[in-house]
Amino acid sequence: MSETHNTPRLRRLRLELAELKPDLDSQRFNTWRRETSLSLRRAFGERHYLVQEWRGVAQRFALVANRFGPDAQFSTVSRDFKHEFERCRDDTAALLDAALSELAIVDESPDYSAGGSI
Repeated sequence: MSETHNTPRLRRLRLELAELKPDLDSQRFNTWRRETSLSLRRAFGERHYLVQEWRGVAQRFALVANRFGPDAQFSTVSRDFKHEFERCRDDTAALLDAALSELAIVDESPDYSAGGSI
């Protein structure tokens, strides 16, 4: 894990998250979702708990989309759809914040492999 490569991208994705509209079929949302998934996997590896948590949240986003359908924004379930979307978005924000914190901690750790002794 290296802050140099992963942190700026994850910070940008975190900022974009706040701007995402509750339209799970939009190209912008789907591009953001794919990039978030790829960025977390690159930063931490497939088995890391944050990647596993992201998979759960991404699956919840998909369940929300399936539950309310593509026209949810214009239907009588609009309020419930937006509420569920916002819950997923809040969980994603917390997850990305945790990822950024973990990268900062790893980046601040001393590098004992540089040849010096303790």
